[in-house]
Amino acid sequence: MFKRILGEPYRFAFHDDIPAMIGSLSTKMDNVLAKADAAAVTATAAQKDYTELKKELDKLNNPDDGYSKWRGEMNERMQDSQKSMDELNTQLKLLREGGVNLKTQGQTGDFVGALSKAIGDSSAAIQGVNRKSGHVIELPKGTHMHQVKAAGNMTTGANLTGDPNITYIPTPVILPRQLVNFRDLVPGFQSATGLIVLYRENVVGGNPNTTPEQGAFGTQLTQGALKEQVGYTFTNVQFTAEYMAGFVRVSKQMLQDVLFLQTYLPQMLIRDYYKYENSQFQAAQAANSLGSTTTSGGNDAEKFIDYITNLEGTNFAPNGIVTTPAVWGKLMKTTVPSIGTSYSVPGGFYINPMTGYIEIAGIPVLKATWMPSGSAFVADWTQSQVATVDGLKVEFFEQDSDNVQRNLITVRVEARVVLVENQPYAFTYATGL
Repeated sequence: MFKRILGEPYRFAFHDDIPAMIGSLSTKMDNVLAKADAAAVTATAAQKDYTELKKELDKLNNPDDGYSKWRGEMNERMQDSQKSMDELNTQLKLLREGGVNLKTQGQTGDFVGALSKAIGDSSAAIQGVNRKSGHVIELPKGTHMHQVKAAGNMTTGANLTGDPNITYIPTPVILPRQLVNFRDLVPGFQSATGLIVLYRENVVGGNPNTTPEQGAFGTQLTQGALKEQVGYTFTNVQFTAEYMAGFVRVSKQMLQDVLFLQTYLPQMLIRDYYKYENSQFQAAQAANSLGSTTTSGGNDAEKFIDYITNLEGTNFAPNGIVTTPAVWGKLMKTTVPSIGTSYSVPGGFYINPMTGYIEIAGIPVLKATWMPSGSAFVADWTQSQVATVDGLKVEFFEQDSDNVQRNLITVRVEARVVLVENQPYAFTYATGL
């Protein structure tokens, strides 16, 4: 039994109550102290052996003829008793190694370690215990029994409830704008109204180089003779500007809670407005491109040279070639048409180290992702222009539909513009490259 007087250390008396003591200890340790049961059994057996040995020792005082035989048996039993004590120490050690640490308050030692050491130190005295005399084992003052969970490696999965600390990058990653916008290539002007009219000189027989349209110039070979009379005709061409627009509705809460939206949402709307405008202007210009696409070129590089000379043959000066990145790549990988096994381009091709553009006879080749696959413009880009009636802007509206009831904000991007194709013969639109 455990015996303690206030202010005194724990005292353990080994006598007939040892089995009860060990049974009580194993109950408190629950299933984790199952091995203590084995230790209790071993201790009980040891106590029984001690009792029997005492009886045998009493017989020593009255030796008889069987003394020698008895002495041998006694030695064997003493050895068995020592094994029982060793087993008890082993069981206590296994409990400690199995994670049942009965720690001593204020000390680094634990209950099992202290008890095991005390039993080991007193093993000789314990062997002399009988029913009339006992032996007391004292543990250090302040010893308490605490079951401590075995320590393991700490991980966020095992040792953290909820999320770890998060670092947010304040700048969002948005998709890029297109490489070049159509309106970057042509001049523009502000119009007071949405109806724009120009007067375009007529072309005779599809050849802008055939002028004048009526009559012809001549030389006055005879004084007083009539000179040649010529005439010109014009066509009134009208262009109507329309709004190109788009909008998005977003909750007030989202604008307040996702801070970057207030800055980046307008940028995204403008980016996508230009994508739409580029596609509209490209289609309008392609439909009004009358430059000759006649070519005898064996590859794209040679075809572009023919397109340039066709425009120059009608007195236009091309200043830019716009095509897809794929066609640009084909130009870079041009091979000799006759053999196709080595790279070679016609004379006049040059990569400008300052801009990185391919130049053909000084005319830059620009990449535009709004160009349809396999197409290209070779043109004098001064011969078209963008008329703006209401400039591009992004606006926020709270008073729109049922926004007030729903706490929504409408964000709109729009512009009222039109592409004015001054001279279609200044543009060659090639396909099938």
